[in-house]
Amino acid sequence: MGRAAIDELESAIEALVTAMAGTDAQAIEAATRKVQPIIADIAGKGAWRATPELREVVDRVALALDRARLRAHVNADLARRQLDLLAAKGTAVPGAATYRR
Repeated sequence: MGRAAIDELESAIEALVTAMAGTDAQAIEAATRKVQPIIADIAGKGAWRATPELREVVDRVALALDRARLRAHVNADLARRQLDLLAAKGTAVPGAATYRR
């Protein structure tokens, strides 16, 4: 545990950010499934606190995670806008194309 696990996390998060830049939902889900257990393992063992060097790496990984979070918000906003455009054009699909809460 330690640097190897954090390097693995960094690689998995970069793969997640890359997947989120695309349109393949299965790739995004697969990348997410790889990240979750690594985070749980590192957090459970407190490995990120081992040395100041590891802490720096974790800070860098946290920035990559923030990029993934921002990408998720952008993707959600784009999807909402596309649904709003379809609803405004009055598609011939039975039922509403979108819903309001």
